Amino acid sequence: MINEGGPRLRHGFASVILLVASVIHLVAATGMVGATQLRSLYGTPIEDPDVLLLLRHRAVLFAIVAALLLWALVREHLRTLALSIALTSTASFPLLAGAAHSDELATVRNIDLVLAPLVLLALVATIGDQRSTQ
Repeated sequence: MINEGGPRLRHGFASVILLVASVIHLVAATGMVGATQLRSLYGTPIEDPDVLLLLRHRAVLFAIVAALLLWALVREHLRTLALSIALTSTASFPLLAGAAHSDELATVRNIDLVLAPLVLLALVATIGDQRSTQ
């Protein structure tokens, strides 16, 4: 019974994490709208037009990650790729920020610190499922 439920449980867990990670990336993707939305997301004004462009471009990249995560919900062969990219996306900010983050960006860092281990677990579960079916 445990062996029968194990793969379904892993698959369901990975599906939930794919959905949660996609929603979080979609929220960040709303920053492509402009400075007002970016200020709402990050809590800091964006006055330099070059920084605004970089952050809007970053938001577009979040939209691409979100789309891949959503696609992987229905195309299971994409799950390892999608979760690997999501892990890179969520783990990289806390690693780059280290301890020298501002209070304004603490929320982003904290979300990533919670999400990254969950994405890692979903990735491990997905790889385990793929190996068990081979």
